[in-house]
Amino acid sequence: MLQSGAGMRVGQLAVAIGILALWELCARRGWVDASLLPPPSQIARHVVALPTEAEFWNAVGSTLSAALTGLLIAVLVGVPTGIAIGASAPVYRTTRLLVDVCRSFPVVALMPVLVLLMGTTPKMLVVVATLATVWPILLQSSYGARSVEPLVSDTARAFQIPARYRFTHVLLPTAAPYIATGIRIAATFALLVTIGTELLSATPGLGREIAQAQEGANFPLVMAYVFYSGVLGLALSALLSRAERRLLAWHPSARIAE
Repeated sequence: MLQSGAGMRVGQLAVAIGILALWELCARRGWVDASLLPPPSQIARHVVALPTEAEFWNAVGSTLSAALTGLLIAVLVGVPTGIAIGASAPVYRTTRLLVDVCRSFPVVALMPVLVLLMGTTPKMLVVVATLATVWPILLQSSYGARSVEPLVSDTARAFQIPARYRFTHVLLPTAAPYIATGIRIAATFALLVTIGTELLSATPGLGREIAQAQEGANFPLVMAYVFYSGVLGLALSALLSRAERRLLAWHPSARIAE
């Protein structure tokens, strides 16, 4: 199994190197417009230089702070609300239309209103990140609560197990994998939405740095910032996946993922 995992990583690395080599060749030969899609060799110089600049780390800190704060608020709101909705069939049926409408509403459409109310501030970014990420968490929590087997619930009630023990020993363990998946999905949303909002509103962060580099026609720098945005997303997803495997080591899904 270890050999197959190592072989898979080697194959992935080979594919990445092949794509970069083809990209470099196309840009050098003029098959693509190098001013719009610069070769990787030019981008690499900015990738190496950015971590030495204080402005880069300030932008990373601003983006991560807003995204993670919005994600935390979404967890605190979405998990209990989703469990409350999913644990009761009548509540689930009566709120289903409202939840579907709210989760389908584009958060970007609210940005002009939020900018007018709060200005281009970190607080506005937190609100946008929260609105974008609360729905995946709420829905997954609701699905998790509804996934409890009726036989298990009926047995717990028949033995007159107190409600708090039914919650901690039946409902919550069943819903935990769904909640963890929702948080992992929402974390990526939080980062993407935060960077996109910074890009459109010129709020301090990685998005504003990308916009300023684009305005200066410094496309290698744009691509370098995009690269680090992707690295942040991958790192955040990897950390959450690792935490999920450790916290849910008792669940079959964690053993399968390994």
